[in-house]
Amino acid sequence: MTPGIINRHWYKWLQAELVKLGFDAIAPALPDEKEAKDSIWIPFLLNNIGVAENDILIGHSSGAMAILRVCEQVKVKGLILVSAGYYDHDVDQLWNWNKIKANAQWIEQFHSSDDPFTPVNSSHHIAKEVQTELVKLGFDAIAPALPDEKEAKDSIWIPFLLNNIGVAENDILIGHSSGAMAILRVCEQVKVKGLILVSAGYYDHDVDQLWNWNKIKANAQWIEQFHSSDDPFTPVNSSRHIAKEVQSTYHEFNDRNHFLCTEFPDLIDVIKYRCGLS
Repeated sequence: MTPGIINRHWYKWLQAELVKLGFDAIAPALPDEKEAKDSIWIPFLLNNIGVAENDILIGHSSGAMAILRVCEQVKVKGLILVSAGYYDHDVDQLWNWNKIKANAQWIEQFHSSDDPFTPVNSSHHIAKEVQTELVKLGFDAIAPALPDEKEAKDSIWIPFLLNNIGVAENDILIGHSSGAMAILRVCEQVKVKGLILVSAGYYDHDVDQLWNWNKIKANAQWIEQFHSSDDPFTPVNSSRHIAKEVQSTYHEFNDRNHFLCTEFPDLIDVIKYRCGLS
């Protein structure tokens, strides 16, 4: 947590709460507090603290800008930016937004429009640059890291999505592979605006798991589905079966593999279409 002046603001409280949750939460006091120079803070965070790939970095104000700089150089689990922003004289400082997006599994950002220190417009700009294209369209887009990633058990993922994330009726859920199957399960229980399923499918040993297709159709206003016939992980026949059961708008390709791509413009196109933005 940066800048780490532990007795200020909410820093000490947050550190204590994170420790209660089992995190190894540190709030190092950064040198050169008043000037907050990149030339001092960034080497300190990289060399003295030793930021690692499984770390979540939390930054407030100049500390938020510092962890963005760190994320230009190293991979992290996630970033939480509070009151991140800059002034006009900072705009000539180039940022590698693509590198930041690639190096962070997820990024959350908080700002208040009445912030007297960091202009809200600059925070909006950062949000557009480091998050997804959905932010540019005005969506509140989140990509939460789900627990139990390797096993992807319904018994863990579904309660997490329903209780921790709080899926609501106006939400659009986008799921890839096992994530696509998870949002189908969620939609058996709650109403949503729409579902986008990418590489959704199952194997023969899964067919005995009953699905309430009628409930899913009733709970989703619309369903879009993407699959590629050369997918090596999820059989195309099972995806076709899902499409038939939920009556999705089905897009099948023959050269997209498991959609392990860095950009996916088709998703933006269908969201624009479904939300009347195109």
